[in-house]
Amino acid sequence: MSIDRQRTFGILAHIDAGKTTLADRILFDTGARPRLGQVDDGTAATDWLRQEQERGISITAATAHAIWRGVDLQVVDLPGHVDFSAEVERVLEVVDATVVVVDGTRGVESQTVTLWHLAERLRLPRVLFVNKLDRVGYDYDASLRAVTERFSVVVAPLVVPLADERGAIGGIGNALTGAVQWFAGEPNERQRAAMVDAVRRANAALVEICAGCDDEVLEDFVEGRPVGEVRLRAALRKAASAGALVPALAGSALRNVGVTWLLDAVVDLLPDFEERVVPLLPAPGPEQRFLGRVFKIQHVDGSVLAFLRSASGELRVGDLVWASGRSTPFAAAPLCQLVGGVSRAVTAVRPGQIVVIEGDHGLRTGDVVVRDGPAPPRVVGEFSRPVLTVTFEPATAADVPALRAALAEQLTDDPTLSVDPQVGDGPISVMGLGELHLEIVADRLRERTGCRFRVSSPAVATMTSVAGTGVGRAEVRADGGAFAVVEVEVAPALELAPTLCFAPGLPADDAVREALVIRMRNGFDGGGPVGRVSVVVRAIAVGGQAEGPMRAQAAEMALQRAGRAASLVTLEPSIHFEVVCPEEFRFGVVADLNSREATITQVASGVLGTRVEGHGSLRRFLGYATRLRSITKGHGRVLLTPGRMIDVAAPES
Repeated sequence: MSIDRQRTFGILAHIDAGKTTLADRILFDTGARPRLGQVDDGTAATDWLRQEQERGISITAATAHAIWRGVDLQVVDLPGHVDFSAEVERVLEVVDATVVVVDGTRGVESQTVTLWHLAERLRLPRVLFVNKLDRVGYDYDASLRAVTERFSVVVAPLVVPLADERGAIGGIGNALTGAVQWFAGEPNERQRAAMVDAVRRANAALVEICAGCDDEVLEDFVEGRPVGEVRLRAALRKAASAGALVPALAGSALRNVGVTWLLDAVVDLLPDFEERVVPLLPAPGPEQRFLGRVFKIQHVDGSVLAFLRSASGELRVGDLVWASGRSTPFAAAPLCQLVGGVSRAVTAVRPGQIVVIEGDHGLRTGDVVVRDGPAPPRVVGEFSRPVLTVTFEPATAADVPALRAALAEQLTDDPTLSVDPQVGDGPISVMGLGELHLEIVADRLRERTGCRFRVSSPAVATMTSVAGTGVGRAEVRADGGAFAVVEVEVAPALELAPTLCFAPGLPADDAVREALVIRMRNGFDGGGPVGRVSVVVRAIAVGGQAEGPMRAQAAEMALQRAGRAASLVTLEPSIHFEVVCPEEFRFGVVADLNSREATITQVASGVLGTRVEGHGSLRRFLGYATRLRSITKGHGRVLLTPGRMIDVAAPES
């Protein structure tokens, strides 16, 4: 299939907006799946891990393939929970567009904002799907206004809600084609007349929106000439691909209403692979040799799956390929495509396709794979840093090797996970993005190894910084007159990652550099890694046979003294919270948030209850989900999104 007949897109949404249900309906409507699945009973095609089926949430990015109107659709169902943001980030680096799902009863939510800005940063065209229009309390217009105002974008509604005889929503009309989909039954004659008028007005509004970004449509609009469906669709495609507007559709994924119109919009309005320049895919070579980027590694049931998107050329099963940093090739076999957890063998890979190379070939996220070596360097994006830490305490020392081996596999799969590298028979320190993230890691570790271990209560992963500038000088002497003197200056910095340099004219010293890097990783005085600090080596003096270890020891001591002289401060993660609960529990929720010294920025009440937003210290929100369930008798929910690192002595305002 040629690349001008291909659409590759990720589905983004806040948790519980209906994203996975929508993905399942897409597979059913395109014929890629013979029956409908349900998230609640664990039969959705793209939620195939046991942990996903049991919890009813997406944990891992799941790929699927379908055909609609002769176009190859590569669909990626992405997690909506913030703890699994790495899955979203690495997939968005290689797709061509996104479908953003908004719950029509709740509007734009906090994770919607995060995901939207991520797609915007990667310049991904977007199509909006307002879901759950069959639910009590839906507000289509309010959802569109929220998107317009929150993201400063032009929204082009392609769908208009149509009222039934009781005044509630009965169906939807298509402003582009004039077609109608009804939720149940058939509209009566009076409703038919009303819907014709509603669709006509929606079409006129759509023409006016397109006139703002297309000169030809503008000319016809000013002159009062009609703008046909073909012209209007072409204007929408051009503007949507350029990011000048966002087409908006709507319906109910659960009831499979509006999904086929969304598929039409994906085919008609989103770019194909040839039209997109994907920043983190390797640029095709002059001879169009095969080039692809590994964007995800996953260990499943003893197999290693490397998810790859092709950038150019063709790869056939069994071809020899080279990967970044490797001097020897390996055979690309077997090759397959996945629909959730179901594998389908393929014999060749063409430009733009997403495939899986099975087998333990030592591949890592970001590796570039080529058919004719050597391969270019790895292409790696930035991922969120861990904010919570727990310890896994094995029941027996004999279990430690198996646990560490399984954790090493999970580290390959998950770039946001971190494990204490110190080897021993004792507890293993593991860092992750949140309580749910670490809970899933522990669950999958037990599943892989069968080992028993206790998980400690989570603690916040802190960092150490400085309040001012400080200079430290240290001298180390040895028998025979050898000595090493190192002088270091530290100062506050804006970037979270520390920086290290040598003063102008001072030659770099590898032993000093390595010692300072290790010390910064472990902290000035062992109190957590160093952050928001610039380190300058101001002077190095040696005498006699001052070997590297002496210079390294002097450098470590000098850095410690410089940190103390600059006044050490502790940094810890802040969080943004969004709490939704019934109105009757509002005051109890707000009182509890105040007791946690949280800053509340918004309290809004609506048909579905109260929404409270704000920020605070992550440390004070450990275990908050359990407390919220108690306060609201199980009817409250919360999303905690890690924010920037703050000085615990000077909380974020």
